Amino acid sequence: CRNAANKTAEIYGRIDILFNNAGITIRKNAVDLEPEEWDLVLDVSLKGQYLLSKYVIPYMKKGGGGSIINTGSGWSLRGGEKAVSYCAMKGGTLNMTRAMCIDHGKDNIRVNTVCPGDVDTPMLRSECEQLGREYNENFNCRYCFTRQAFSNKELCDPCHECYHG
Repeated sequence: CRNAANKTAEIYGRIDILFNNAGITIRKNAVDLEPEEWDLVLDVSLKGQYLLSKYVIPYMKKGGGGSIINTGSGWSLRGGEKAVSYCAMKGGTLNMTRAMCIDHGKDNIRVNTVCPGDVDTPMLRSECEQLGREYNENFNCRYCFTRQAFSNKELCDPCHECYHG
């Protein structure tokens, strides 16, 4: 993460925006999830967002400000079936964003979390597979926020608004 921030600043001379969008999920409940799986989900997703932000914020501060956009989820706000590590990570993302706003807003660094519903990605299809469901069936369950998946492009619009204000 440090190398990515340093190289980006070296190439472009500054860093104005960070879009933290990496993530994984392992669909298991608290009893079935192994500690190593818990660590993997939180390391890739929550720790990754923290580390990238840690190394990008000094460049943003030096440049007079910037925008950090973290990808949350509907599950940042409520729990979900067989998703204990994912829900913990996404809830952590939301509260990390709040803390970073308090700490870095004075430096003209905006920090937002977008919380989309299901987005049509390989990860979503993998979730369906982990749950033993057909892809389309996933959107008919009572735990789904929407009845259809958003496209990646539809996720870009709120991110654009976060960056441009």
